[in-house]
Amino acid sequence: FRRNTTGENIKQASDLEPPISKPSLLNPTMASHLNPGRRLVISLMGTGNGAHVIAGLAGANPNYEVRLLTRRPEIFSSRQITVQRPGKMGGEDVTGTVDVVGTDPA
Repeated sequence: FRRNTTGENIKQASDLEPPISKPSLLNPTMASHLNPGRRLVISLMGTGNGAHVIAGLAGANPNYEVRLLTRRPEIFSSRQITVQRPGKMGGEDVTGTVDVVGTDPA
């Protein structure tokens, strides 16, 4: 322990408990506890960089159903999206499937 400026004892960062892992799109159990027996539906509008990444990561998780609304459905004809995760915190590429691609919001 050490004291802060008000004289209270505080733990050092190395003494603190490890942070609780937050749910993520890559966590295969995240959706299963929300709706047991059902897939969580993720609906995306647009095909920008963010939509591509979310669709790929979520589509790799069997607990998610990914639906995409776009003016250009032809770019998703294979329904497979691979997300490359380079850099310091990167990892292996992740490939996900888009379940539904449509142009009509109704």
